[in-house]
Amino acid sequence: MQGKWSRAGLSAGLQPERWVCLLEKEDPTEDPVFNYRGINLHMHADHLNAANAEYVIQDSVDGTTWVTRLTGPNPIVPGGEVDAVVHFRGRYVRALLFSHGTGRIDATLAIPEDQVVPGLFPVHALACATYCEVLTES
Repeated sequence: MQGKWSRAGLSAGLQPERWVCLLEKEDPTEDPVFNYRGINLHMHADHLNAANAEYVIQDSVDGTTWVTRLTGPNPIVPGGEVDAVVHFRGRYVRALLFSHGTGRIDATLAIPEDQVVPGLFPVHALACATYCEVLTES
């Protein structure tokens, strides 16, 4: 059932002239063959923010050395909204915000993941004889 999306609400307070972390997530998957991971981040700036906010999304294999996967092409203006859809290779991912003023950024994070535990709903197949009986009755 891959392909479904889970959603989480996030929020970060902006601090003048500082990078703040909106999101830092570790994917526990160790499989080196695992294809690209992805996130969809919808960010909304409070209309009372004192300045625009810039954003970057980075990933890391070890959680120490970070690679920038996306630098926001346009800042998030006060009261504005921005969507960032990113695919990344590392086990860790984070989203950082920078502003010259104060304020708040609210975000909705959507990540693709299995929605059902395998085996939670067992499959019960009809025996051949039962299927044949049903078929002849209709």
